[in-house]
Amino acid sequence: MFAALTYGLATPAWAWSTAFQGHILAGSCLFLAFASLYYLDKMRESRPGMEIALGLAAGALLSWAVVVEYTAVVASVIIALYGLSKIRAWESNKKARALKAAFAASVIFILPLLIYNYVAFDSPFSTGYLYSPDVGIFTGMKVGFHGITYPHPERFYGIFFGGMRGLFWLSPILLLAPLAIYRWWRTPGSKGEAAAVTAIAAYYILWNSSYFYWYGGVSTGPRFIIPMLPFICLPFALLWTGAGAWLKRGLAFLFMLSFFISLISASVRPPGVREGQNVVLEMLIPGFFDGDITQVIILRLFIGTADRCSPDMLLTLVPLFVVLILGGLYIWKLLGQEKLSAQ
Repeated sequence: MFAALTYGLATPAWAWSTAFQGHILAGSCLFLAFASLYYLDKMRESRPGMEIALGLAAGALLSWAVVVEYTAVVASVIIALYGLSKIRAWESNKKARALKAAFAASVIFILPLLIYNYVAFDSPFSTGYLYSPDVGIFTGMKVGFHGITYPHPERFYGIFFGGMRGLFWLSPILLLAPLAIYRWWRTPGSKGEAAAVTAIAAYYILWNSSYFYWYGGVSTGPRFIIPMLPFICLPFALLWTGAGAWLKRGLAFLFMLSFFISLISASVRPPGVREGQNVVLEMLIPGFFDGDITQVIILRLFIGTADRCSPDMLLTLVPLFVVLILGGLYIWKLLGQEKLSAQ
């Protein structure tokens, strides 16, 4: 529960789930494929035939992640290799059924992309990135391989610590992600999962810090690494359950801080942050209390509100607060029931 709430309500995933972008969908496909392969190994004895169903799901999801976002291809390969490692000791027939199902689904779900590329560019393996113009804002795409060269330390700093895009400014709790992954790695029987999660996170960080347009235009935080967030939040489950009293207090404090920043990020329109500005302190928090929130646009369109933002617009968030409070109380009740049944 703690890991799920951290991902959904205490990281930039919340804000990006409200935007018409592919990052959340690509990350969701990758994570669900990872989960399918995890349970593929767990259920092979208890539920006959599940290797076909979960193989189909994994193959479809890994292909669909690439259809949604090309940059997911390396993460898809990492997850596929993780899946192969899980079934290497299986009997031949069951292994063959799982692999055939995964391969068939992957081909079927990659076809829309190949057909589109063929219709648009006369080749199934061509993409629009090959036709980026040599002038204007797209000149960086001609550097290296479609704008990708090698990791730059200053971009790495900007992705995590910089005031303009820094992930840790938007989600302070993720400062403890390395500790959570390390705890997971030290847990017996979990090295395969911890290694896969580490490899996926490392890939996204390396490619984003290698990309010419690493900052992602008008963006709340480093949007290109958003697909890795469910993976690095997963180990927080183990970190929470194994934490002592002081660490739990620290985790709870960082969660609440990250939650409020994420709430503001999801409410305020994506700010055009300039170099040298701090997105949280100078843009999001002032914009939130000034009423410069996304719902203002809808209100202007349909009921003709004033042109300027107003703190009164914060009232449009009341339904969200009601849902969060009722949902929180329901979760608290469920956790209480689980504790009683365990006793």
